[in-house]
Order: sequence, then C-alpha cells, then structure tokens
Amino acid sequence: MSVKTAEDKFQEFCLFVEKNKFRLIVDNGRFEKKVTRVDVIDSECVQIYLTDETCVFIYVDTIEYVYVDWVFGQVSNLRSDGIRQWNVAIKRYELEYEDEFKTLSFFIE
Repeated sequence: MSVKTAEDKFQEFCLFVEKNKFRLIVDNGRFEKKVTRVDVIDSECVQIYLTDETCVFIYVDTIEYVYVDWVFGQVSNLRSDGIRQWNVAIKRYELEYEDEFKTLSFFIE
C-alpha cells in the first residue's frame, strides 16, 4: 500500500470538487454553508466562492482568501494561510492550517 502525498490528495480534491461542484458544502468548524461557485482553474489551483463576495484559491500547500467587490470590480486579498495537512475521508476533504488550530472542510452529503 502506498502512502499518498499532499500533491496526490490535492489532485483527488480537484477531481472531487469538479465532480461535486453543485452540491459541495463548506464547514469552518462553526458553520456549514453550500458553496456558491467552483472553478478548477488547472491542476495546481481551485477557486471556490464561499459567498458571492468571498472566494478562496486553494493550492497544494496554501489557501488564499479574497474579497470580490462585484459593484466596482475590485479584488482585495484578505489573508493567506499555509496548509499543514490534507485529511481525507469518504466524501470529505479537510484542510488543516499551519499556524493555527483551525480547519476548513469541503464535503457532500
């Protein structure tokens, strides 16, 4: 049995997100919400709109939060966090942050 690397898990996450983009739910540990929009940009980046104005760019080792002002067409970078670990379960991917005891999960019911 081979051990999956973070890159392997990220590639599986890309496929999971693309396949389930219309029923994907995000969980930040306090709230659950259906995501607004998903774009798998390429094999190195996934863009997920958590709300109409807030999206995340997820890479194999980084997550970037962005605010999109659709009225004026401006984009503001909110923050960037390192991803310490990818935890994979059935129908669920959990990103564990590097600097904080915090996670962000994406799943389907």
